Amino acid sequence: MARTNNFLEKTAIVCGLVVLSFAVVFGVRAQLGNVIAEGVVPGSPETESLALSGESISPSDPKTTWLAAVTRNQGFDQDSARILSDELLLALRLAPNDFRWWVERGRALEKARRFDEAEAHLVKAISLAPNYSASRWQIGNFYLRSGQREKSIEHFAIAAQGDAQYREEVFAIIDDFFERPSEHFTRIVGKDPDMLVTLAKYHAARGNFRESLSAWNRLSASDKRRMEVFGLVIVQAMHDKRAYLAAANILRDLGKENVRAGQIADGGFEENFRNYRDVFFGWKISSRDRVDARTDGRNAREGKRSLRLSYDGTLQEFVSNALQIVTVRSERRYRLTFWVRGEGIRSAGPPRVDVIDFTDSRPLVSSEPIKGTFDWVEQSLEFSVPKGVEGVLLAVNREGCGPECPIYGSLWLDGFKLQEID
Repeated sequence: MARTNNFLEKTAIVCGLVVLSFAVVFGVRAQLGNVIAEGVVPGSPETESLALSGESISPSDPKTTWLAAVTRNQGFDQDSARILSDELLLALRLAPNDFRWWVERGRALEKARRFDEAEAHLVKAISLAPNYSASRWQIGNFYLRSGQREKSIEHFAIAAQGDAQYREEVFAIIDDFFERPSEHFTRIVGKDPDMLVTLAKYHAARGNFRESLSAWNRLSASDKRRMEVFGLVIVQAMHDKRAYLAAANILRDLGKENVRAGQIADGGFEENFRNYRDVFFGWKISSRDRVDARTDGRNAREGKRSLRLSYDGTLQEFVSNALQIVTVRSERRYRLTFWVRGEGIRSAGPPRVDVIDFTDSRPLVSSEPIKGTFDWVEQSLEFSVPKGVEGVLLAVNREGCGPECPIYGSLWLDGFKLQEID
């Protein structure tokens, strides 16, 4: 009796090990097939054999089934799409509640021009995952391609609201395919701050600066501060395209630079200089090429400090060590005043102050060459802003005298002011 029990126990253990071995083998096979499917990019020639082997390793995995079907049927013709849609039936049967396979077969059916079936599959995907942006994006595109634009906009709105990666693509579709896009933007974006800042960024990238600023201004003050990183991206896009007034507006909202049209930032050099790359409209001051640029607290015409540029034989010709972009209003006339002091300035190409128009990089007006030794003297320059120009460059440059033209001495500047005149 004991021997019988011992035999039965050993038999049970062996059977258990066999069952466990089969479970491990098939479990590993299924896992391996899934790993292959995750790492393979459809349409990539170097991974085609892996895609097909994944199906043989894990034939009951819908992902490997889908990948193999897509790999076998990469053509763009209607017949390839029909065969693909037939093969994708297996993936649906393996996972009928997974919206992804309804979407994939729906896309194949559309390419096969079986439009009613395609729509039914995409609608089924929506019913399985109503809040998932990927399925909304696909059905929105389906309706757009089939000319059902009102239906498409409903799904695009949900896709954009649910996932940031679709927002700018949805905005571009609205711009390109819909009449009165601003109405649709309002409809989709609403008062959502994340959507508003994305819309502002989108418009800035496209050069629609008025629309960009309008979207930005719909944000609350707290949301603007919270969105600072995106705000600075918008500012950079505007600044790069010379939409200076809109860029200055956003910088004021962010508390970065308090710049207004017709005003020079820190005209008396009382503030500490910031990093050259962090400045949009303030002074960009740099010491280089044997020119020492710094504030001077012992020689100020106004306030406590002035700017001193000390030249020690530099050969640089047109590189400015002090410059600032000044926001102005188009087709207005301005008067620039400032104070200057010199000590031993000598060169065939002495320094001067330029107001430059970016459109042709030529000075709108320049001061007389500054040379010699003299106490503080006020300078006054007048200029008219060309049409469409929102900013001019205020820069300390030199008279042209060739590449081998040294300059010596020290120059002090202070009290820059700009005034609009009739």
